[in-house]
Amino acid sequence: MANKKITDLTELTEVASDDYLEIVDTSANASKKISRENLIAGHDHDSDYLGITAKAADSDKLDGLDSTDFVRDIAYKVSAYRDDTTFTLTTSGTLYSIPLNAEEFDSHSQHDNSTNPERLTCVKAGTYLITGQVSFAANATGNRDALLRVNGTNYVGQTRYLTMASGSTSVPVFAMVELAVDDYVELIGRQDSGGALDLYYANSLSNHMKMVRLGS
Repeated sequence: MANKKITDLTELTEVASDDYLEIVDTSANASKKISRENLIAGHDHDSDYLGITAKAADSDKLDGLDSTDFVRDIAYKVSAYRDDTTFTLTTSGTLYSIPLNAEEFDSHSQHDNSTNPERLTCVKAGTYLITGQVSFAANATGNRDALLRVNGTNYVGQTRYLTMASGSTSVPVFAMVELAVDDYVELIGRQDSGGALDLYYANSLSNHMKMVRLGS
């Protein structure tokens, strides 16, 4: 055997518990043998590797996340919109929360089409990117506003456009905010045409709000 190259040896495709491997004992400067069973038993895999269903200790977490959080943690996202059902901003100059009665997607029950449909609700604390748009029917008078509001009082984003001379006016808005569990965000529209004005609908992008969790 000593006169053969390792490439000349017959390949063993399975190793039995009583098979032996040649190993160099550096402390004795001698070649020795060790069984597969003793080789495996001599190493504590559990202390070095996190089990499939186990969770990391706080000191070993990456960005505060357990190993079981990684896949679902990036999936907190929701997109809701107002369909072609008429919605009227009755009073000029007044802020109106837009009821979003349809959804494109909702990963973790963050929106309801019937109960508080104007709200996207945070179910996992973190930093969120929120985008939205409000579209107003044709009217050549005044300005048009789109705003984002947290918990009914805190305005975190606003865009104002001078109304189009003809045709509808669409106003986008966005914000990046820190949200706690049960915080909610609303899409707000305002018009100062001097009278009542309907939202304009062409498709699901006309009046919509989207929210996605970026991280802790």
